[in-house]
Amino acid sequence: MGSRMSLHNMEGHSDLLIKPGGGRLPNEAKAMVEIEMLDIPTVYVKAASGANLSKAKAEARGTLERIRELLNKKDNAKLKGEFEQRLRELDSEWAKTSKELEEIVGYPDLVGLAKEEFESIAEKAKALESLIQDKLPKAAEDPPYVQENRPPLDEETFLADSSKYTRTDKKFQDRAIYKESDGRYYHVDNLHNGWGSEIEYYNSHGDHLGTLKPDGTPKDGRVKGRSLPDKLK
Repeated sequence: MGSRMSLHNMEGHSDLLIKPGGGRLPNEAKAMVEIEMLDIPTVYVKAASGANLSKAKAEARGTLERIRELLNKKDNAKLKGEFEQRLRELDSEWAKTSKELEEIVGYPDLVGLAKEEFESIAEKAKALESLIQDKLPKAAEDPPYVQENRPPLDEETFLADSSKYTRTDKKFQDRAIYKESDGRYYHVDNLHNGWGSEIEYYNSHGDHLGTLKPDGTPKDGRVKGRSLPDKLK
């Protein structure tokens, strides 16, 4: 809409306004004046609904805020460095158009142009949001035992590493017991499914040490009094 909204009465036509300076508005306004003087309403007069303008303004602002939220996430620091300047530029466009809007309230044709500017900002913001979304790290696909909400198979856990864990011929809860080189024992707990799955582990004497997630990271601490039956060691 031009860098500054400066309006003047047109000489000889006190009911008309003109905006000097660069940008597209002067030429479009001149064309609209000529068309409207022939009693032909322009698209900008038709589009001057306050509700439509508010919607366009809010949509642009909402998209910019979603982008800001995306870039401010802890894991998106790299994307923030890449796209923050483009967000600032769109923020500036939105603020400038909002400021100009304050000076043209009551002039439907010019308000129509403001609506179009907000729609343009929203369109550019959505394109930027889409680009950022495409560059976000893709979450790994949920493992089958999560998708099927069941206990994991041994091969779906860290116990599949045969260089560290040896499968014994003993079972607990109908699950194979594995032994590590340092004497610790492990088995999948059949009572926990999906993301709640866990592997019980014990020291070389069979005393419970706690539970681990299928990837080997700690889950819960030891349960006092729990141990592996002697016959299973």
